Amino acid sequence: MGILEMDWTITATIITLVLASVTAIGVWLGPKWTENTRRRYEARQSHLARLKDGVIRPLLHQLAYYYVPLCTNQKSNIIGKSVLVNIPNAPLTEFNMDRQTQLRIFSIDDIIEDWQEEEWMRDFDAKTPIRRDNLGVDKDLYEDLRDNHETRLMERWEAFVSKFAEYNELCLKYVENIAKQLVEESQVPDWTAQVFKGGLRRGINAAGLASYVWVRQLDISSDWLRIGGKEDTFQMTTGNEVTAIGTEQEMNNLLALVEKLVAERSNVIELQEIKSRMKIEEITDSMLRELKDFELSNRLKGSCGYTKI
Repeated sequence: MGILEMDWTITATIITLVLASVTAIGVWLGPKWTENTRRRYEARQSHLARLKDGVIRPLLHQLAYYYVPLCTNQKSNIIGKSVLVNIPNAPLTEFNMDRQTQLRIFSIDDIIEDWQEEEWMRDFDAKTPIRRDNLGVDKDLYEDLRDNHETRLMERWEAFVSKFAEYNELCLKYVENIAKQLVEESQVPDWTAQVFKGGLRRGINAAGLASYVWVRQLDISSDWLRIGGKEDTFQMTTGNEVTAIGTEQEMNNLLALVEKLVAERSNVIELQEIKSRMKIEEITDSMLRELKDFELSNRLKGSCGYTKI
């Protein structure tokens, strides 16, 4: 019995020492573990906030100002844009660039450019510029979100953008055909190939007028076409833009042609049906919901091995 009692005493002593050691370690590690957990949580929440500001909200703004208005025909996805182009074989004593109107797809960059021009003009009024929503995405944060946190969401976004671009290209080809038709049927040349005469060009601003026809076919509000002039120089204008210059008869014939083209909507209906088959409106709504859900979420998936801290 004496030996047994001694064994129990030793065992109890060892257990007491072990428990004391565990308690001491717990007392030492507990606050440290709690502090590290708190710091990791705060770092993840801080990173989540940056992802929202640098990626999610700009994408939501792109939807609000670009994709949704284009998808619902509140804005035209094809525009005639004034650009500087090279003049081939221009004399060395002359400026070898010229402004021409070219058809192209309306882009997010066009919205940003318009806003910058408005703010630049507002500077002359000494007024505080209006704070614009940010449409530009932080590329590093976007890659981090796509690679480490929301791969499937970003893949769906990229597929959506690609599908939208595919539809825009179809519309662009159609409007380019309208521009060709305007020149061929009116027999008035496209003035991009004409030289200046007295500061004016005879011909059609085919790109500008084709984009005008497209807008009218989509039932988007726009200025009306006006014809005015004297003798053998008449102009067709819309707003502040000159769309054609020629004789009075040429301008009247061109106006009749434009009215005919605006009324011909079978191809526009077909393009709208293609948009429906591509489910672009459905995908737009889906992306809007998913991005808003992420914006409202406090949970960040995946690894936080990011570089921006």
